Amino acid sequence: MAVLEARDRVGGRVWTEHLDDGTEVDLGGTWIGAGHDRLYALAEELGVGTYPTYDEGESLILTEDGKIHRFEGTIPFAGIGLFSLAGMGLGFTEMEEMAKQVPIEAPWEAARANEWDAHSVASWVEAGLNVPGATARSMVQLLWGGFFTSDTSEVSPPACALLPPRQCQHRILGKHRRW
Repeated sequence: MAVLEARDRVGGRVWTEHLDDGTEVDLGGTWIGAGHDRLYALAEELGVGTYPTYDEGESLILTEDGKIHRFEGTIPFAGIGLFSLAGMGLGFTEMEEMAKQVPIEAPWEAARANEWDAHSVASWVEAGLNVPGATARSMVQLLWGGFFTSDTSEVSPPACALLPPRQCQHRILGKHRRW
């Protein structure tokens, strides 16, 4: 068996980063959620625990002007402005419309699969008409990048269209080391 790794470490998108004060922060694809039944089963089989992802209470957002805003809920109404919220809404609506046309069991069979797959989420967002406004584009890329624990230039729009609601519900317990 051969293992190919494109990075200078094993683990792909999963690792633990150490901050200067010694705090460990788990990064990358360590979330599992709705539809990940096989992964839940594998974690149980291997004795790897999970814990619920914290998603209640206040969150913080750092806006382009360098200010930090607190907000509750999913969308940071404070600090990004009405135009940006509308732009984000348009982008999410466009993606929902795309999702209606993508068969969940065979996304490659969508009538426009080749057209959509020729772009990354990043290029789709940056096209301007899909998500108008620079702040809205930044926010959408940040959110979708977080869902996929990947840069949006590495994700195709049909994959993004298939995100189930409340995608990231649990984290995997344990340390994810750089080797």
